[in-house]
Amino acid sequence: MMIASSFFSGALDFHNKILQRILIVGLGGGVINNYMTTMKNQKFDITVVDIDPIMKTIARKWYDLEESSSHHVIIDDGLHHIAAEAHSGNRNTMKKYDVVLLDACYNDKRDLMCPLEEFLEDQNIMTIKRIVKHGGAVIINIITSKNATKEAERVNFYYSLYFPSCYLMQYSEHDRVYN
Repeated sequence: MMIASSFFSGALDFHNKILQRILIVGLGGGVINNYMTTMKNQKFDITVVDIDPIMKTIARKWYDLEESSSHHVIIDDGLHHIAAEAHSGNRNTMKKYDVVLLDACYNDKRDLMCPLEEFLEDQNIMTIKRIVKHGGAVIINIITSKNATKEAERVNFYYSLYFPSCYLMQYSEHDRVYN
């Protein structure tokens, strides 16, 4: 869903032959970034940031993660990395992304498991906005418990304060984590 959303949001152009920049916060097994590196006729520069070095080891061992000059995995706190990029030059020279995929989650059961609460703070949302190109998008993986579906609406509300178009999409009625 996150990959498809990157295209139908208009942030990425499927028929574009020029370089498109992608930031993914949260590596997991590396499935999203690995898939995107195999897409035919696409020219992507993919940066993945994950706070946990063991995730990179798992992604390499079990999911065939291969880094390259256009596919990087950085071990860092996602928000620290975003802040560093947002403050690395002026508006004309700073590194900007066509799409930012937020897939940073808690490792325990709670009402809102994904994204991390820090990604809902005003200052952090403003910082994320600074690194997204005009016409770009922020795609967020939202995971809630069965009885906390309003949490997804809360995430959508916070981001709608800073981005002109926000959509909340549920993949299926069974797309929930149950208690």
